[in-house]
Amino acid sequence: APPPVARAGSRVTVEVDLGREGEPAGLQKLSFSPKLDRSDFVLLELALPLGMLIEETAGGDIVVNGAMPGYSAAGGYEEPDRVLPGDIVRAVTAYRQILAGAPMWQQLASYTPVGKLETKRLIFRTEGATFADVRGAIASHREDDGGNGVVTLVLERAVSASTPLNQTRDTEPPRLEPLSDVILRDLKKKRVEDDLTKQVEGMSAAERTQRLLDLGFDVPPPDPEE
Repeated sequence: APPPVARAGSRVTVEVDLGREGEPAGLQKLSFSPKLDRSDFVLLELALPLGMLIEETAGGDIVVNGAMPGYSAAGGYEEPDRVLPGDIVRAVTAYRQILAGAPMWQQLASYTPVGKLETKRLIFRTEGATFADVRGAIASHREDDGGNGVVTLVLERAVSASTPLNQTRDTEPPRLEPLSDVILRDLKKKRVEDDLTKQVEGMSAAERTQRLLDLGFDVPPPDPEE
């Protein structure tokens, strides 16, 4: 069967399995708007070192220039050219330390970081990312740094006008989980007390807010009366 092809202006959904160590864990759906007139979205899992050559274009895209022979991005005898010059890197996994073990709504409501810092496998889109961002995301998979040694990439690849459109691809954006289900699931989680929580005991609301901002969260301003 011909590979599924997307048209500019459509929506394409790609499923990525972050595994048990993912945040969130398991299968995730990412929805993309194609940048090219006709393209295929390719999901790859490549072992470090990739040997993939990338550059940041003037338009802000991260584009593949090629792959070094003998590395995973170049493929092998049975599966050559796993990445191709001109491929656009649309998403990449990364390992990051995040607060885990407690629902986010609880943290925002109390201005208190609840949970513990854990290294988790995430996936992020490359819109707005720099060359250094993508290179750092790839490097975070090193086993010595807590990664699993395997990088997951979502690539957008140009196809010729002669390639037939295949309607089997999921072109609908992923459906969001109902808010009521999210809250019910979060209520079943236990509040986790650890060293990080103890660090903020006795802080003012402003200090707790700043601590959350330092950890990368977008929080509302505290009550000025506190």
